[in-house]
Amino acid sequence: MNETTLQSLPWPWFEFDEPPHPLDPADPPPTQELPSVENAGATRVYAIRFHDRLIPFKFFRQHSPTPRPLLILQHGMGLTIATFRAIAPYLFHSHDLALIDYSSLTLPPQSAGWPLGGVPIRALAESVWPIADALRAKTFSIAGNSLGGGLCLITALHPNAQQKSRLTKILLSNPACYPQKLPTMYRLARVPLLGELLMSITPAEKLVAGVEYISYVDKSRFDPDLKARYIRHLSHRHNRFRIMDMMRHLPANEKDLAPALHLPRLHEITQPTLLTWGEQDPLLTQNAGERLARELPHCTFDPHPDLAHMPHEEAPDRIGPRWAEFLNK
Repeated sequence: MNETTLQSLPWPWFEFDEPPHPLDPADPPPTQELPSVENAGATRVYAIRFHDRLIPFKFFRQHSPTPRPLLILQHGMGLTIATFRAIAPYLFHSHDLALIDYSSLTLPPQSAGWPLGGVPIRALAESVWPIADALRAKTFSIAGNSLGGGLCLITALHPNAQQKSRLTKILLSNPACYPQKLPTMYRLARVPLLGELLMSITPAEKLVAGVEYISYVDKSRFDPDLKARYIRHLSHRHNRFRIMDMMRHLPANEKDLAPALHLPRLHEITQPTLLTWGEQDPLLTQNAGERLARELPHCTFDPHPDLAHMPHEEAPDRIGPRWAEFLNK
């Protein structure tokens, strides 16, 4: 791949500004009307209804004489799917992309269908399958960072062997996998009433400063446009409440194994997996990357001593080609 020919994909691809258009997996796939690379300003948002809420996503395909493989991307908690914008050109070079905004942070509040009490983490992970069904994907790969990476691991543990065989490859960037002691803010947000107060008064800038702290060793590499978009979305209180809901569905501490039913089954994930790991991650448990690499049977461990929690954001020019090479082996 000639990296010099790759261009950034348009920001509108990664924004969910319109009400979603629900898709029923039983309906014919809307392949003719799905946006393509020629439609640089594509704004069409699709959604599947799952566990009584809408899971919004976008789908981008490159016109090709033969069908291209599909890659489904999942972002981390508190972020949006724009976290992958900088590495997306490397991936879109060979794969069609489905971009899931499971947190609904970029949707208008009345469009998100976010139920009272939030959405269980497992339900978010399982929503990948009906999205793949709606797109009529016989096979597909998945990729995710942080909580999105944890969702990928749960997705791969589908109980139906025939379904699991549709999943071809997994790409992970510092995935959240193991229960651990939560940061102070996470613990406070889990407390009823205190969490609501905290999310009401905390400025969006402070929340994004926390993202910057855990995600970047070199803070100058935080794309100002991306940072501004994170702040804009988190300036809405309903979005901060959605993040609080997700925090309340996480394991409470390192001993809370009830929500972590995937842990004893990690050895069942037989798909080739690329585990990109920023070793200066201040959020996840130390040595969690090495531990996960040992537990996944077909894992390529790709550590980066100079990167933190979001290596795909901090060094996309390094991580993008590595992910593309792994996908295209």
